[in-house]
Amino acid sequence: MKTKPERLEFVARALATGIALSLLTASWLIATGCSTTNGRQETQLTESRLIAAGFITLTASTPGQQQMLKTLPPDRISAVRRTGKVYFVYPDPSRNIIYVGNNAQYLAYEQVAQHSREQALVKEDMEAINRGATDVGWEVPWGDWNAGM
Repeated sequence: MKTKPERLEFVARALATGIALSLLTASWLIATGCSTTNGRQETQLTESRLIAAGFITLTASTPGQQQMLKTLPPDRISAVRRTGKVYFVYPDPSRNIIYVGNNAQYLAYEQVAQHSREQALVKEDMEAINRGATDVGWEVPWGDWNAGM
């Protein structure tokens, strides 16, 4: 039989283990939920860029089309050949559609995506600069810059 201090220690360990497992489970749920949300947001962003670039959407209505939709790499634009021409396709199996564009539309998509990436980089740079500028003790050593602005 355990003494009272041993029982209290056992209960404390059991509680600590339970809390740790609960926190681990909650962290995992939050992480997987966020990654799913971020993944869907990224997909929606890509799809809106494709539409802006002139891609059209086609519904996979036949069993053959649905099978082809499942064979395409997810979250990726692929080049496919049809009737001797090259097309660029982006599948969205969850909605049973495919985005289709030609070479000019693909180039327009790349420009839209590049512009968005550049904007994101500029935003990240500005945030980093602003964080650095607010550090205690940081000051421009060249006098008043507002005089010429």
